[in-house]
Amino acid sequence: MTTEGLSHTSLQVATTMVKSKVELAWISDDATRRATMKKRRKELMKELWKLSVSCDVEACAVVYEPDEQVPEVWPSANVARGLLVRFMELPEDERRRKLTDQEVFLKQRLAKLVEQLKQKEFENRQLELRIMMRNGLMGYGIDELSIEDSAALTWLIDIKLKEICKKREELVAERLATAVIQPPSQMYDPPSVDGIPMGVLPPPPPRVAVDLSHEDAMLSHLLSVTEEVPAAEDCDPLGEFPSVDGTDLMGTLPPPPVPAIDVEDDLVFP
Repeated sequence: MTTEGLSHTSLQVATTMVKSKVELAWISDDATRRATMKKRRKELMKELWKLSVSCDVEACAVVYEPDEQVPEVWPSANVARGLLVRFMELPEDERRRKLTDQEVFLKQRLAKLVEQLKQKEFENRQLELRIMMRNGLMGYGIDELSIEDSAALTWLIDIKLKEICKKREELVAERLATAVIQPPSQMYDPPSVDGIPMGVLPPPPPRVAVDLSHEDAMLSHLLSVTEEVPAAEDCDPLGEFPSVDGTDLMGTLPPPPVPAIDVEDDLVFP
């Protein structure tokens, strides 16, 4: 415990000593009250000693009893007097920063409870306005609202519209930030053959010039030979086709097609 918070630390130490929930109330019986005083005072001195040893802080305690004129001081009167003098030499703001008593504690507690009450009232009012807004969206009449409720509902609707616009802007900004521009090489896939791009395929072979002069000569020769073919009555009676200028015309014609023979039709089974 430091000199800035003697009373506050003493209250905390006394609270930590209580392991079970104890109702703080005036003990009406004198004997029980004096016995409890001695017991709690001894426990308080012990806890202060533990605090000063374990945390290496300067601490003191001055306990006044109703029936005693001289207070009990721990660890000694000189040490306690020195700490109190140093404490009183501090500025008033520093002394009161962590200093508290029963009245100050109750005022702080009351102020905190009042703040919590205001917060709950505000939340309840917000809930009522949201219910009114939902009823209006569902088609229920809101003509019976008072001027105060109408103004509050208008204020709530404006807030909700601003929140929607803000959320929309955040979503648009997020989409623009996460959008990845695809590189040109990936935007167009060139045609391929069997999985091989066209640019990788080898070039086609060069065209070869074909000399058709020999074929033209043979065709002219056949035409000339055909013109010199004799009539049917001039054919040899043995069925041999005559030759023209020593040229065997049968040799120039392709052989006749060989008819297909069905072996199964020629076989005769007894």
